[in-house]
Amino acid sequence: MSGGISHRKDVEYLEGCNPPLVERNADEFKRLHDMLVAVDPSAERAEKHTQWKSEGSRHYEARLTEARKLLTQLAEGYHKAAGALSDYAFRPGGRQGALLQRQGERAVPRQPDPHQGHGDHP
Repeated sequence: MSGGISHRKDVEYLEGCNPPLVERNADEFKRLHDMLVAVDPSAERAEKHTQWKSEGSRHYEARLTEARKLLTQLAEGYHKAAGALSDYAFRPGGRQGALLQRQGERAVPRQPDPHQGHGDHP
């Protein structure tokens, strides 16, 4: 996939996947997102409240800023991936719903998590 746009061929392999495993992957991506978000307050404290001046402090501060941005981007990526897999698994009339019906199972939409934000925010 490139540029945030998925093409049919990029996700064809999901048709052969076990539907409960697609959901399990969505749950695992959500867990990783939550772990990364939980680390952010500590990363912010290290970035903004470390008082240290020396020859290497600018490099240290730049690395902390870079690491925090990476944490944020990884959390956003896992959040989007979890949502995409979850939507795929539980979209009414979606491909995964048809797979569940063929296998004699029933896709039941999840209740929204009141602790999870909406939109693209982690």
